[in-house]
Amino acid sequence: MFNWLDNMRQKSLSTQRLWAFGISLFIVGVIFVIWLSVIFPNFLHTQDIAAKNTQVEKYVTPSQNIWSTIGSVWSGVTSQYQSLQQQMKNINLNNTVQYQATTTATSSDMMATTTTGN
Repeated sequence: MFNWLDNMRQKSLSTQRLWAFGISLFIVGVIFVIWLSVIFPNFLHTQDIAAKNTQVEKYVTPSQNIWSTIGSVWSGVTSQYQSLQQQMKNINLNNTVQYQATTTATSSDMMATTTTGN
């Protein structure tokens, strides 16, 4: 190793810079590969799963998608209708409250209130 360094010191400045650039590029490449393996540990496995998912999605035709959407909307409407029907059954129409007037208004009383603005 020391002999190699002594040999590099005797070479031209451009050759030394070229070797320094190559070695630093190699070290950065190793660090980049380690970084990728930490960030994306299952990169190949994830691509396989994504490929399988896209294959499954390709088999759904637009008409199937439309009919499934219509079916889900229809089921939502029917459930809302059934809920409304149940609520209407729960309303008790027999409990009506009747009000009786204690006094009756005469036509002259009504005329007086309209003319005075009360």
